[in-house]
Amino acid sequence: MNGIVKRYNSRHGFGFIAPLIGKPDTTPEVFFHATAVRGGAAIPAGAEVQFDLVRGEKGPQAANVELVRVTTRALSGGSRAAERRSEHLSGSR
Repeated sequence: MNGIVKRYNSRHGFGFIAPLIGKPDTTPEVFFHATAVRGGAAIPAGAEVQFDLVRGEKGPQAANVELVRVTTRALSGGSRAAERRSEHLSGSR
């Protein structure tokens, strides 16, 4: 299954993936732990990943997470960070 990393906290070693199935606003995000990432690669928010959906202790979670591609959004640090940079440069708030 493919998805987009919505958030990842490298300090705490976990994040959430939005699966690329169903409607984006209604499909629940899936938890993943850093140990589920193949090769231990750092995966930025906004990156597209491939993963297996498994049953975890607290519900569905991702396993065998593998980086598919890093999107422009991931390179810019996510949409909120890009918006803040844009506002700062244009002087608007």
